[in-house]
Amino acid sequence: MINQHYLLNARNDLKEYLGDKYKELRGQPELRDIWNKHEHSNANDYYANKINDMYLYDLSGWHSSGTCEGYGNPTEKYASGTVLDFGGGIGSYSLIASEYANSVYYLDINQSNQDFAEFRFNKYKRMNIGILRSIPDAFEYNTIICIDVLEHMEDPIGLLTTLTSKLTNDGHLLLFYTPHTSNGEHPMHIMTHDQVKQTDTFMSRNYTWIEHGVYKKK
Repeated sequence: MINQHYLLNARNDLKEYLGDKYKELRGQPELRDIWNKHEHSNANDYYANKINDMYLYDLSGWHSSGTCEGYGNPTEKYASGTVLDFGGGIGSYSLIASEYANSVYYLDINQSNQDFAEFRFNKYKRMNIGILRSIPDAFEYNTIICIDVLEHMEDPIGLLTTLTSKLTNDGHLLLFYTPHTSNGEHPMHIMTHDQVKQTDTFMSRNYTWIEHGVYKKK
C-alpha cells in the first residue's frame, strides 16, 4: 500500500540523508531528556531551537515500525483537492496525500524536519508538495492533516480555531492526538485535563465525527 511505502522507508531515508552522520538513536529518550532539561522554555522554543535532529530519529523510527497504519490509511482515504499537513514532521503524511490530492502544503516549525522532509519530497519526485513557513491568510484547504500535534501546543483551541477557519465547508480534518505523558516518557505532551475537555467541546460543536480521527465541518 502507498501509505506503508512512505512510512516504512522513513528510517532508510534518514540513513541516506544523514550518511556518515547517522547514529543508531531512538530519538524519543533524547527528546524527553532535552525537554526535562529545558522544562521552563516554551514549546515553540523547544521544537524550533532545542531538539536539532532528534525528532528525525524519533519520527523515522516510529513510522518505520509499522505502527502508523491507523494514521496512513485515513490520509490515503480522505486526502483530496488541496491539503494542508500542519506540523508535518518528516513529511510521511504529505507524501501519502500527494498521491491523491492536487496539491499538498507541508508546514513544520522545526528546520531539521523541514530539511529532511524536503529531501524526501525530492527523492520521491513529489512535485505537488509545497513547503510553507506559515499558513497563508487567503487560502482554504479541502483536507487538513494534524497528526500528533495538538498535544504539543500551548494553545490547542487556538490552533483548532485557526485550522477550522482554513477548511472548506465540505472539508475533512484528520485529527489525532495523545494528551497523556506515557508515565513521563513524553513530558512534551502538555495538554491539561481542562484543555482536553475544551477540545472535546470544540470538536462536538464544530465537527461531525466520520470515523476514528476523521471529522467533517458542520
